[in-house]
Amino acid sequence: MIRCTNCVLPSCFPQIEIDDEGVCNYCRSGYKSMAHRYTDGLDGLVKRLERLRLQYVQNDDYDCVVALSGGRDSSYVAYYVSRVLKLRPLLFVNDNGFMPPQTRENIQRIAETLDTEVVVKSHDMRQLAGKAIACWVKKPSAAMIGTFCTGCMVGIHGGLMKVVREYNVRLVLHGGGGELASLGTTFPLQLLTSSMEFSKRRLLLGFARNLASNPRYAMSPKLLGGAIQEAYYRYYFRSFNRKELKMVSLYNFVDWNEKEVTETIKREFGWERPEYCTNDWRTDCRLHRVKEYLYLESCGFTKNDVMLSTMIRRGEITRDAALERLEKENDVSAKYVAMICDDLGVEFGDVHAAVEKLKHQSAPELVQIQADELEN
Repeated sequence: MIRCTNCVLPSCFPQIEIDDEGVCNYCRSGYKSMAHRYTDGLDGLVKRLERLRLQYVQNDDYDCVVALSGGRDSSYVAYYVSRVLKLRPLLFVNDNGFMPPQTRENIQRIAETLDTEVVVKSHDMRQLAGKAIACWVKKPSAAMIGTFCTGCMVGIHGGLMKVVREYNVRLVLHGGGGELASLGTTFPLQLLTSSMEFSKRRLLLGFARNLASNPRYAMSPKLLGGAIQEAYYRYYFRSFNRKELKMVSLYNFVDWNEKEVTETIKREFGWERPEYCTNDWRTDCRLHRVKEYLYLESCGFTKNDVMLSTMIRRGEITRDAALERLEKENDVSAKYVAMICDDLGVEFGDVHAAVEKLKHQSAPELVQIQADELEN
C-alpha cells in the first residue's frame, strides 16, 4: 500500500493527492487540527463558564452536565471539569444498546470517584442498525456504512434534553473536537458527498443519491423515519435549541493530548478498555468495531489512520511509531464482528460477501462507481 511519506494516509483515501515527493495534500495544506480554537485557553474557558452558569443553570447541586460515553475523551472531560475546573458535574450517559460491559464499569468508577450522580437514558438502536446492515449487504456502498449509526444522535441529544429540563442544568460540557476535529475523520461524509466541502445540501443530495441506488433503505419505514430523525438531531438540533441549551467542547479551549488524556483517566479512575479493542479510541460502542472492520476491509483504512496522521502533523508522534501502531491497532476481529452481526440477526456470511464486492477498490474508485451508476 502506498502511503504519504509524511503522514500515514494511504493513496486510496478520499480526495487525496500525493505529489512527486510523496507528500499528500492534507499535509501540504498544513492541516493539523481544529482543536483549541480559542486562543484564550483555560482562562477564557473559566470566564466563559462563569458567565454561562448564571444564564443556563438553575440548580444548587450541579454547575453543569457532562456528556459521558465512558470512552477515553469524555472520561477525561469528566475529570477535567471536576478536578481542574472545580465544578460539580451531573453525568449524562446515553445507552444505545451497544455499550460494552467494561464501559459500564468505567462509568460507575468515574461517578464513584467524582462522588456525583450519573443519569442514564436508554435509546436502543440495535433494531435500526440491523435493518441498515441488512439493506447494505444487498448493495454495499462505502458511503453508506455510516448509516449504521442511525439513531445515535437521536439518543444522545434527545436524552440530553430530558436531563437538562429535569434538573434545570442547561450547560453541557462534552468531548467533541480533539482528534475528532481532524479533517480526515469526516471521511464518511467525504464518501457520501464526493467532496471535501460539506453543507447540509450536499449531504442531503449524497444521501438521496444512495437511496436511489439502493431503494431498500427507503422501503423500510422505521429505517427511513430513523434517518430523518437522525438528520434533525445531528444537523439542526442545536440551532433550534440554542436558547434552551448551551453546549461547550472542552477541546475548543484545552489542547487534546493522547498521552495525557489516557494516563490521567487510567490513574484517576482505573479506566480500562474492553479486551477486544486494540486501541483506546472509541471503545464505548461495539457497533463502531463493525464499521471499522468494513472500512478497513473495503477501503483499506480506518479513522485510526486519520487520527495518527493528525498526531504526526502536530508533532506528537513519529511516522515510524504511527506505522507500528497501525500494524497492531488496525486489526479488527472478524470473529467479534460476526458475533455482533448474529446479535443483530444479520448473517456474517452476507456481510463478508458484500465486503468482497468492495474489496481492493480504493475509496475514490468507489465514489466514481457510484456516480457513474447514478448517471446511467
